[in-house]
Amino acid sequence: MFGGGRPGCGADIGPATVFGRQVGRDIAAHAAERSAKGKPQARGNRARAPVVSRATGGAPAPAAPHGDRSYVFVLLMYGAFLAVPVWAVAVLVKLASVVLPGRRPDWGRNLLLWSAAMAAAATVIVYVIGLGAVQLAASEAESGAGSAPAEPCRVLAPDVLDRLATYRPSYLPLGFDCVLDDGTVAAGGGGYGWFNGIAAACAAAGAGLAVGVGFLDERRARARA
Repeated sequence: MFGGGRPGCGADIGPATVFGRQVGRDIAAHAAERSAKGKPQARGNRARAPVVSRATGGAPAPAAPHGDRSYVFVLLMYGAFLAVPVWAVAVLVKLASVVLPGRRPDWGRNLLLWSAAMAAAATVIVYVIGLGAVQLAASEAESGAGSAPAEPCRVLAPDVLDRLATYRPSYLPLGFDCVLDDGTVAAGGGGYGWFNGIAAACAAAGAGLAVGVGFLDERRARARA
């Protein structure tokens, strides 16, 4: 899941490529706007007809929602990927310190508290990776030729895919909704449910461990009284 695969998005696209594409599109749009302002429209010219979508039954095709130009989640995703080996090494070192002799007298409480903190860190890491995956999929859906339909929506059945009108990325919970021409929503692919499940499990484990530390402290306080 954290390797070089594609959880519903192109994990092989680096931040430089993402920013390069976006800057190029912004420059082209700005140049077209300046050119349009400098050249007045001829009186005899007709207004351009709206683009008609086959999936919407002849109605103008709705524009795809504009992606987040900041790409903050994408950058944070790469940082979370770097944090994964650091987290794993910290777990191995802690386990070794517990197994080896010379432990502290309160090593049990310390281990519970440390485990709760690491579970919280795992929750953040997993969810941030999922956020970046959703945002990257949304940005790729606006990358020009070959980007439509959006990658997560391509898992839909052909008859359902023909009715696709637009898409809607979801950041809480993680997901990628494919909106059909009648307004119904079909869940896209990408494995975002796994991110939600793992993050929820880590959060629940961290909360349980923290509660365990509280019960342990209370028990020791009663024993001393």
